[in-house]
Amino acid sequence: MPRRRDAGFTLVEVLISIVLMGTVIAAIVGGLLTLIRSTETSQEQAEVEAVLVGAADNVSAAEWIPCPLLYQQAVTNAIGNLGWIGGSAVITQVEYWDRLGSDSLAKGEWTDQIPSPDPDPAKSSCQQADARNTPETTLQKVTIQVTSPSGKITRNIEVVKSIITDASGVPDVP
Repeated sequence: MPRRRDAGFTLVEVLISIVLMGTVIAAIVGGLLTLIRSTETSQEQAEVEAVLVGAADNVSAAEWIPCPLLYQQAVTNAIGNLGWIGGSAVITQVEYWDRLGSDSLAKGEWTDQIPSPDPDPAKSSCQQADARNTPETTLQKVTIQVTSPSGKITRNIEVVKSIITDASGVPDVP
């Protein structure tokens, strides 16, 4: 009776199995890298949203200031409160709505009347606001922009500041 050769794999079979395993491993690694990148992006987006909401809350809670650019400290505090490193949160625009109803504003238009602030907030030309710019007569719309440390994610939010008054016009402050 003839002896059978030891059963084994040919060189071609071994090479084909190595190529197939390499392809499967490459696909798995590619999927993991995509998952890691999307997780990092989601984390960064969540941090931007948290800073944005924190900044808006801080500006909303701040005392009404005739020069809304001075709310920047409240915006900056939102970054510090969350321990966020490397991103930015800035006030990009300030607009006014005069509730006394001057002709152009009675139609419901926001006006951008903020001068550029002096680098020293204590000397800011913004502090010399119009005498009509009071909490009882003027709404302020403050636009806050938050950018992630990578610069890939930027979000804006608008906060409207005012003093709520009763029917007689007296501020309703608790």
